[in-house]
Amino acid sequence: MNSSSTRCARTSARKTTTAPESWRKTASFFFLQSQSCFPEKISHILEQNPLVLPRMGRNPCKGELLMTIIQHPRRYGGMFLLLIVILLLAIPMKPDNDVWFLLASGRALDVLPSIPMQEPLTLHPGLDFVMEQWLTAYLFWHVHQIFSMTGLLVLVFLVALFTGYCYLRLTMQETTSFFLAGLVTLFTMRVLAAFMTTRPQIFSYLLFTLAFLLLENYAKSGRGKKALFIGLPVISMLIINLHAGFFPMLICLILPYLLESFMKDVGPFSRNKHLMGKILFPALILTVLAALCNPYGIQALTYAASGLMSGYHASVINEMIPLSIQADFFPPTILLVALLIFGYIHTPKRIPYRYIFLAGGTFLLTCLMQRGAALFFLFSGFQLAYLFQDIQDADIVRFLKKPFVQFMLASILLAMVAAKDGDWRSLFLGVPLCLLLLFWNRLPEQEQPRAFFRFLVSSACSILLTFVVLPPTFPMQPDAQGAFRALANRTISPSSIRLYCDYDDGGYAEYLGIRPYIDPRAEVFMLPVNHQKDIFKEWMDVKTGRIYYKDFLARYDFNYLLVRKEDALYYALAQDNHYRMFYDQDGIRVFEKKGEGAEDFVERL
Repeated sequence: MNSSSTRCARTSARKTTTAPESWRKTASFFFLQSQSCFPEKISHILEQNPLVLPRMGRNPCKGELLMTIIQHPRRYGGMFLLLIVILLLAIPMKPDNDVWFLLASGRALDVLPSIPMQEPLTLHPGLDFVMEQWLTAYLFWHVHQIFSMTGLLVLVFLVALFTGYCYLRLTMQETTSFFLAGLVTLFTMRVLAAFMTTRPQIFSYLLFTLAFLLLENYAKSGRGKKALFIGLPVISMLIINLHAGFFPMLICLILPYLLESFMKDVGPFSRNKHLMGKILFPALILTVLAALCNPYGIQALTYAASGLMSGYHASVINEMIPLSIQADFFPPTILLVALLIFGYIHTPKRIPYRYIFLAGGTFLLTCLMQRGAALFFLFSGFQLAYLFQDIQDADIVRFLKKPFVQFMLASILLAMVAAKDGDWRSLFLGVPLCLLLLFWNRLPEQEQPRAFFRFLVSSACSILLTFVVLPPTFPMQPDAQGAFRALANRTISPSSIRLYCDYDDGGYAEYLGIRPYIDPRAEVFMLPVNHQKDIFKEWMDVKTGRIYYKDFLARYDFNYLLVRKEDALYYALAQDNHYRMFYDQDGIRVFEKKGEGAEDFVERL
């Protein structure tokens, strides 16, 4: 008995003496990771109640619950990463239409002796152009060659997941509340996930997030000056070669920090004392100079501006039209605007000038073109963590544990599942989570975080396993594939085809080796870029009937025309005796010029 009592006493003493120190190390690790100072509230609790760790399972209070959450930062960091994984998997992953001309461009880079300075894929000879995504096209083509289209989708998923991780680290710089940082990240990534597809913008969003990490670290602590002079030029070189069209946004990202360095504290607005013009201005100059390291020189820097000089294309390209109430991103955009305004008004802290510049500029961009919604969330979402940083983890957990809130979360989740193109795989996430929320309050207090973490692991593994065993059934090919198959059955080789087709079908034609009239690279067919002819406007005029179709066909020697019912040629060619229609399905017709087909060869015999 005595020896047993002695062992118990020693065990108790060992817990009493080691628990606070180990907890301090864990807490210090967490706040080092979040690059935040040690909160006074936690220090006060430790001083007043240093033995709270052994007792937190028996009598959890507000402060103890907060420490329970922060005790395992890796576990909760993994929890939010798993939530990002599930969020990305809950959105249909399918190839974007632009992937076809990217693959064709990557194949051309393998065949041509150097990076082309004139357009190599269409039937228009000698067009000056900039292959703004040449590095992305080269990467996509080789990934597709080895792993097929599935490999490209996996690449997109991994880039999106790493972007989510970096954005979580960015929001952690703005607040000491790990849960608040995670929720802001999930909110932002929910919108960004819709833009994460087989396009070069996935790399731009990741690089912008890394640039924010460098700039915010410098603004918060004054450290990282060398990282600015190294990191920003490297990011600039990558963006200009991966996606030159987004390079101006990198400059727009840096400028608010530079402008704030010249401001003074006025009213609720503040200037960060660490931001210095003599540091940021040379870093900006180096960023611009580094962008010249590309095959096209200064033309790549001005590429996006040249394309925007012709504003009429905004009426044709969906992502370029202004934001409207019918847009898919209108509700989340208005919600973010409301949260930002509420935070600006009610936050007890002063608002940095750069936050106003970033939010105002990208919101204006979103109003002008709805594609800007991704940049608005990326450039402004993390500000929520700063504006609401007084919210503690314990407050968030208590709020999330209310039955009404859990019911609303379950309802929103089921709505997302129902809206996911009818993909039943989402049930692996939706049904178990609803059951977990229903029985959440019946679990012991100390078991709730562990149960939630295990649920996330099992749900993510279940969805991934299901996607491997039973892959998604969405089409990997465009809806015009049947028309192209019919076209292939009437020709000897793709090189013999001189094709007129729609803007959206040209990229797939190029992937098949056909030289089309136009493709989804709108800027290439505009006069300020190609320096020869405004082909894009010509296509719009013939499509809408503003040009007589025979005058248009007299300019080009098309032997095949693939037209959709939105095109005036869809009806005009059906009445023209010089063309033969051999395909008519799903609103797509394919016409053959008489004298070019197999029937004409038989008649000559």
